[in-house]
Parts: sequence; structure tokens; C-alpha cells
Amino acid sequence: PGETLTINVTFKPSTGGKFTGSLSLTTQAGETTVTLTGYGEEPGLTPSTKSLNLGSVPAGKQTSDELTLKNTGTTTLEIKSEHTPTAPFGATGLPATGTKIKPGETLTVKIAFKPSAGGEFHDSLSVTTEAGETTITLTGFAEEPALIPSTTTLEVGSVLIGKQISNEMTLKNTGNTTLEIKSQHTPSSPFTATGLPSNTTKIKPGETLTINVTFKPSALGEFKDSLSLTTQAGETTVTLTGFAQEPTTTAQTLPSTVTPQSGISPFVEAKEPAPTLTDLQVRAKSARSNPHLHKLLVSYDLSAANAVELAVERMTISRHCSQGGRTCDHWSMTKVSSKVTGHAGANSLTLSLAELSAGEYRLAATPIARSGAVGTTHYLHFLTRG
Repeated sequence: PGETLTINVTFKPSTGGKFTGSLSLTTQAGETTVTLTGYGEEPGLTPSTKSLNLGSVPAGKQTSDELTLKNTGTTTLEIKSEHTPTAPFGATGLPATGTKIKPGETLTVKIAFKPSAGGEFHDSLSVTTEAGETTITLTGFAEEPALIPSTTTLEVGSVLIGKQISNEMTLKNTGNTTLEIKSQHTPSSPFTATGLPSNTTKIKPGETLTINVTFKPSALGEFKDSLSLTTQAGETTVTLTGFAQEPTTTAQTLPSTVTPQSGISPFVEAKEPAPTLTDLQVRAKSARSNPHLHKLLVSYDLSAANAVELAVERMTISRHCSQGGRTCDHWSMTKVSSKVTGHAGANSLTLSLAELSAGEYRLAATPIARSGAVGTTHYLHFLTRG
């Protein structure tokens, strides 16, 4: 009685995890049981992240980040091999083969990302020990600096010979690198451009330049040219188009005398002079956001406050010609028409051309006085590209 027995219990797991067991002794006094518990730790080199995203950087620039590798087991680990990432990634601080990492020890690895071109890049680094392979994936995105125009084709519009019309466009630095102007190409007559930056001008990220383009033709026809700017991001080119036409008028006249019903004598009517419409111009209103002509901005001057009838006519080729030719131009009415009241001086309005297909058209503008006197009809030709 009173004697004590000492039992030594050994725990040697071959894998990781929780283990339970028991031991017991049975005497005439009954069974005595002791529960046993143990935890097996897997030796491991644990990274601070399994996927490292270096973020976004302009091409030619560099960014960096770091990660850690920790021996979370209770056994010293030895580096058997390592895999380093290739360009545009770089890694410093990776342990060399044969390096021993004590339990609880942490290594810091620095990752650099320096792309030479735009795009998304992926790679990985890994370290192998007796605990297995530890791998971390790497991701980075390179931005190409760019000078982006609001439109690649600027339709300045249609105007009479000798008159001028203007439209504008923008150029925006959409990258996060300051761009420097290396050279520029300006359009030749009948186009002119104002607001183009000179050589060595620096355009900050997000900065927008506004370019005004004027078209003043001295001859009939359709004209095309371009303007361009060159930076370290490359060349940005915008095509310019304009249409010049000769004025075409159709005069409408009214009788100048009437006879009163009393029959006493005829007299000259003190009628209101026929109104005058001048400087008729059209241009594409939506040229910035859409290279196709869907809305027409019409402007004109009136000699006095009068109504104006506006109608769009489509040109077709007809084989029924009054002067004996095989074919001739025929103008037919479209659904696009409007009668508006204008004031003396400059007037402007917008006509929707959404229902028109691609083709050649002309706008007819006729001023009409309150008395009914009809002025000269002016025509202005334009093209749509559908």
C-alpha cells in the first residue's frame, strides 16, 4: 500500500494532425484508464501570401513589393532547390541551396517588376525543402502611355466656297506617364488647326488638349487631310474631311400689282420685301463621339425675323431625263423636314439624320416672310456614311 508506479509515455507521429489513445491497468480494484493526446506538426515553409500582385506600372518604370517565408514547424529545414522568376520580374533575398532555416525563422524576399512593354504578366517563384515545395504566383500589369483622340476622323462639315466652318476635337493622355511632344504634322489649306502643342510640350497624365480645325475652301469638292502628334507613346493621327460646294439658288417671285375690287384704279401693292437668308452652313454635331453623321447642325443668317422651311433631299440617278441624256441627277424629298421661326441675325438648329442611309444629300433652306413673301432657296450638299 502507498507504492507509486511511474509510467513514461512516448509520442512520435509520422504525419501531422491530432492523435488520441489511452492506457489502462486492471486489478481486483477494477480498471484504471488514462486518456492520451498528442499533435503532430508538419514541417513547413509558409509564405505570407500564395499570390503576390505587383499592381500597375507604366512601361519602362519599376515597382516592387515583398513577401516572407517562415518555418512554421519544429524542425530545421534545408533548401534543396529554388526557382526564380524571369523578366520583367526579379527576386532578391531568396535563400541559396543548402541554406538551413531554423524553426520559427522568417526570410524576407523582395520582388521587383519592371516591364518594357504594355500588357499583363505572370510568373512564379518557389523553394523546395524536405517539407515539400512552396510556390508563390506573381502578377503585374504594364500600362502603355497613349495620347487618345476624341475621334479618329473629324468631319468638319459642308460649306459654300469662300466661306469657312470650324469643328473641334480633343487629345487626352490616358496613361500615367507624362508625354512629351517630339513632332507634329499640321494640315494644309483649306484646313487649318489651332491649339496643337509645339515640340517639347509636356502633357501630364489625364491632361486633355483641345484642337480647333477650320475649313475654308476656295474650290468645289470634297477635301481630306490629317493632323498628327508624335510622343514617346508613338504617333496619334486624326483624318480631316470637309465638303465645299457652289451656291445654288432658285428665285421665287410674286406679282407686284393687284387690282382693287372697287375698280377705280390699279395701284402698286406696298408688300413686305422678300426675306433674305445668307451664310448657310452645316456640320456634323456628333463628330467627337461617333465618326458617322447622325445629327446635322444647321446655321444661317436672316435679314429679318421670318420663318424658314428646311428640307433634306436625297440624290438618285434617274434614267428619265428631260434634256435627252441617258442619266441625270434626281432629287427626292426625305422625311427630314422642318419649318422654324428665326430671328434677325445668326440662327442655328439641329436636324436628326438617324433615318437616313449612306448617300449624297442636300439641304434646302427657304425663308418665308409673315406676309407670305418667299425668299431665295439655298441648297447645301453633304454626304452621310450611314
